Amino acid sequence: MQRRALLETIDRQAAADTLLIFVHGWHNNAKPGNENLKGFTSFLQEMNCKKPPEDPSAKCESSNQYTGVYIGWRGDSQNLLGIEHGIADFLTFWDRQSTSVKVGEKGLKSLLEDLDARVASKKIHRYAVIGHSLGGSVVLHAVKDRLKHDDVIDDNLYVLINPAVAATEYLPYRLLKNKGRIPKLVTLQAKNDYAVRYGFRVATLTAPMGDTSTNKSHDLNACDPRATGCADTLAKRWKEANVKDSCFTMLQGHNWVITTRNDNGKGRETCEESNHLLGWVVWAKDGSVEAHNGILTSAQARALHGLLEINRKRDEAYVAAPAIKRDGE
Repeated sequence: MQRRALLETIDRQAAADTLLIFVHGWHNNAKPGNENLKGFTSFLQEMNCKKPPEDPSAKCESSNQYTGVYIGWRGDSQNLLGIEHGIADFLTFWDRQSTSVKVGEKGLKSLLEDLDARVASKKIHRYAVIGHSLGGSVVLHAVKDRLKHDDVIDDNLYVLINPAVAATEYLPYRLLKNKGRIPKLVTLQAKNDYAVRYGFRVATLTAPMGDTSTNKSHDLNACDPRATGCADTLAKRWKEANVKDSCFTMLQGHNWVITTRNDNGKGRETCEESNHLLGWVVWAKDGSVEAHNGILTSAQARALHGLLEINRKRDEAYVAAPAIKRDGE
């Protein structure tokens, strides 16, 4: 019923620019007062906040560029002892993991196909889908078939933040190339996300997709949002090091610089090849994604807006610079 209401609303309203869809993870739902729901509301407001790139402290000028959709599923349908996030509640992970696959393959996938028809009829320009934790599993299983069609330029963007997904599930897509210059799938894995990096390993006896050396294709260097010109300083550092000036993405005015890794002979010989991958797996540090639940922040909203704008303008807004891989990462 809610899905039908969403589609009818899209059909009735004037053509929308970008539909922004968020899929929550384990221990969340769509109930009023849910922290993810409140966070997404603020995130959407930040996405619609227009500020001059050179002055992030300027007053916000509100826009309607992004329309938000919060996807609720039973990410927290069981509580064995009636204790909020108790130890026994950990036992619900396996059930919720298998449910996330079904929700992706049977629910979200079908919704996205309906949205594709609205894109084709120009009721919406495009959409972006964000999945966190097990919500990342929902999103990956909804879009995995379309990822294989790399001969099609897809203006939609799929973002996984600290996804609770096995590295083996990502393997078929790891080296696929994208015809466009911006990836279809971006994974942000926080360095200090111990829930996925260690807890997921213990629960599944397998490595998570965002924390394996073969999957990692990029590094995220973030600045303090209050540090004006920090992204330019980072870019200058690479150039002064006389490193090949071809492989980084600077989100102008958003204090994020994504540098590209080579693959040490495992399939990506140059940083240019990494930048043309269909999927980027980005190793996030410096507080850009703080631990497992450090999501839906204003800095992430500005960075996502920057990525979508690069996707919109493609080559003319694409900035490049060097790949630097640090020891122990």
